[in-house]
Amino acid sequence: MKKKRIVIKVGDIFCVTIDDESKCYFQYIANDTSQLNSTVIRVFMTHYSLNEEPKIEDIVNDKVDFYAHTILRIGIEDNVWHKIGNIKDLSSIDFDEILFASAEYLIHREEEGELRSIKVNPIENWNVWKINQDRVFVGELSDTLLKKVEVGSSVISYRCILDRIKYGYYRDGGCGYDVAKRIPRPDINSFMMIETVNEFRYYHYKGENLIDDFRLIKGTVPKMMVSDYLKPIKFWDYNWGSGNFITKDEFFSIKTNYLNTNASLDRY
Repeated sequence: MKKKRIVIKVGDIFCVTIDDESKCYFQYIANDTSQLNSTVIRVFMTHYSLNEEPKIEDIVNDKVDFYAHTILRIGIEDNVWHKIGNIKDLSSIDFDEILFASAEYLIHREEEGELRSIKVNPIENWNVWKINQDRVFVGELSDTLLKKVEVGSSVISYRCILDRIKYGYYRDGGCGYDVAKRIPRPDINSFMMIETVNEFRYYHYKGENLIDDFRLIKGTVPKMMVSDYLKPIKFWDYNWGSGNFITKDEFFSIKTNYLNTNASLDRY
């Protein structure tokens, strides 16, 4: 069966189903020649219940949650988002205020007639750019830029876009998040695990705040240690990578299992 032709135009507005209860909207606002000529979207802040049908005018007047580069066509083909309309007039958007930033691991320099790749500290080697403009090297990001930039040098998959909409952050890590901190939505529960040489450390955050943690000491019989108090560790104090995230069921299954099998628990 021949695939239906997909027509996408700047100004198109799309609906994304977040889960069984909510949805949100974004708008295709530009193509960015500075980033593989990929589509740029602005995702709006409000999450609606599935039975709500806001007016398009109200959708585009909402506060913007974030901007991102993505591939719209794949999201349409995989039924992740669908078009609901178009608003051609984008004059209300201040494109000069939309800034993207990427931290560089390597710089390319000509030495002795050869082009060489040199490892650098990415935190000290940031590039910033506006849509369809050249990238500008700024070194370390100033506090002013930190408040304005969208971090990420890649075209974001729809799976990561969905993460950002649902959780308020990308679950893929990166050196940029040592500086530009990721902030969860306040109602979101996040569950993480870190493995070290001697132990597994488990964390449960509600929004930005740590509300539960424990660790398992490795050995023939793993030993569980629980906190007497909650440390003042914010979500963004650690640069979580995609491999650190676990499910709610995994977190509570492990905790319950070891609570039931350890007669006495050491504390830390």
